Amino acid sequence: MGAAGEDAALSYLKRKGFRLLERNLRLGRSGELDLVMLDHGTLVFVEVKAMLAGEAIRGLDHIGAFKQRKLIELATIYLQRAAQLRQPIRYDAVRFDAIEVAFPDHTLRQPQVKHLPDAFRA
Repeated sequence: MGAAGEDAALSYLKRKGFRLLERNLRLGRSGELDLVMLDHGTLVFVEVKAMLAGEAIRGLDHIGAFKQRKLIELATIYLQRAAQLRQPIRYDAVRFDAIEVAFPDHTLRQPQVKHLPDAFRA
């Protein structure tokens, strides 16, 4: 379900004009960034949560303080590495977004996407 959720989130964001930079980027033992996107001049780290519609705990509820700290840590590592590239990424601001993808059933078709821009701050 996770990969299908990321596919739905990516399609949604591309339709909104975002540009994909990275997907499922593993940063050593520190963890993984689901999506790294550019929204015009803003570098966006996107956490995707997929679930079946009607689950008691919503996907966005899984992004608590611990997960936020982990995402900030991963983003910091990413930015440090990006600054060392021969052609660094150009951006004016950094933002953390969350996307909840709810599938109506186990067929994983017709997902409902809920985008929460600027879900939390570093």
